[in-house]
Amino acid sequence: MNQKTMAQVFLKPPEGFSPKKAVAACYIESEGKLLLLRRTIGQKEGGTWTVPGGKLEMGETPREAARRELEEETGISIDSRMLEDLGTLYIRKPELDYTFAMFRFVSPTRPSVRLNSENDAVHWAAPHEIETLPIISGGRAAYQRYSAAAPGAKRRGTTSVSTYAILMKEGQVLLGLRQNTGYADGMWSLPAGHVEEGEPASAAMVREAEEEIGVRLDPQTLKAVHIMHRQSNRFNIDIFFTCSKWEGAIENREPQKCVRLSFFPLDALPENLIRYQRDALEGLSKGFSFTEQGWD
Repeated sequence: MNQKTMAQVFLKPPEGFSPKKAVAACYIESEGKLLLLRRTIGQKEGGTWTVPGGKLEMGETPREAARRELEEETGISIDSRMLEDLGTLYIRKPELDYTFAMFRFVSPTRPSVRLNSENDAVHWAAPHEIETLPIISGGRAAYQRYSAAAPGAKRRGTTSVSTYAILMKEGQVLLGLRQNTGYADGMWSLPAGHVEEGEPASAAMVREAEEEIGVRLDPQTLKAVHIMHRQSNRFNIDIFFTCSKWEGAIENREPQKCVRLSFFPLDALPENLIRYQRDALEGLSKGFSFTEQGWD
């Protein structure tokens, strides 16, 4: 994110705060997921994800604006009295200050969405995805405040659990070159993914391998060989698996997220391999089954 679009988010007005506009947004939840819209290329911060919202018009209250913006951007029409008021944030960008009123609506069923020209895609995001998607400036911090304020909001706990496949062929390990994910793009990574709610880690590893590289891992030969307890912007438990047997040919099943797949010797890993994964592989080669990172 460049300096021009960096945003600071405050619970109270910071010193010298002078808002030039007021914005209201509506966080729509359904089935434990949050409605996100992708800004159309050509719009400000095009290509990033955000929640329905926009500037207040003359004479509008924040609640009225949130209801109107929701209907204009998604076609979802609800009574403004059904919106839960979660308070106001104070946003500071280099070019302006503004207020950001947050409202919430939990829909018992997944509503259909009709986009206007401001957005070009819809995604119902699980909580962990918001940590990795390219979110509009200030949106990630606003979501964290929203999560803390929303009573009973369904979200990932303080610890994120992820699985990683160490697949070897002739002494070389399989890696993928990331792109368009919003996290570590341009870097190499092991096939990996988050463990979803109610899912065992081994099942998550089998699922992610099939989704990303097109192979069905044999659960009987799946072996957890290294655990990393890592602190980043959250607490992480990383489980690294080896698997001696799988079905199918390895192929890039997610070309929109991965430039290509390649095998690398363990003693000649690419320089742009994600650092903690390099540390895990190096620790494993030294016989360490457990490492910690980010606690200094």
